[in-house]
Amino acid sequence: MAYSYDRRASVAGIWDLEAPEDIEGLERLWAGGVADLGEPRAALAVVRVPGYREYLKALQAALRRQKGSRWKMYRAMTLDEFEAAENQDLSSRPTSWTFKKSLAKAWSNLAMVGDRVVVEGVVPLDAVIMRGKESEGELVLSEAEVQGHRLV
Repeated sequence: MAYSYDRRASVAGIWDLEAPEDIEGLERLWAGGVADLGEPRAALAVVRVPGYREYLKALQAALRRQKGSRWKMYRAMTLDEFEAAENQDLSSRPTSWTFKKSLAKAWSNLAMVGDRVVVEGVVPLDAVIMRGKESEGELVLSEAEVQGHRLV
């Protein structure tokens, strides 16, 4: 399976997309998710907000234009979570992933988030739930949809 990835490719445009105020509020509540410090219920609630389907469609279209239909992202996760991913024993729970490998590495080294490893995954468009924190290059994804988990 082919995926597109270009370190120089920008995804900044996805944060320029207008979204209903309720959705933007839930995005702000989620912020901090790369370290699992955000509000996890925000990603569960967002799918019920009026205008979500249109928001998701616009977000996916912007990502497709900038990254293609599949791309690499990074996450700091526990070794148990990584082993579950390797065995494809994942829930569809929302998780944060970043386009910035260096950020995932930084989070994995923080004592406050516990022992973590940095994992690379291949993300299909269908995995996207919503945007996360812009400064962290974060997307909120359905964990079960992310493919090819590997330690980096």
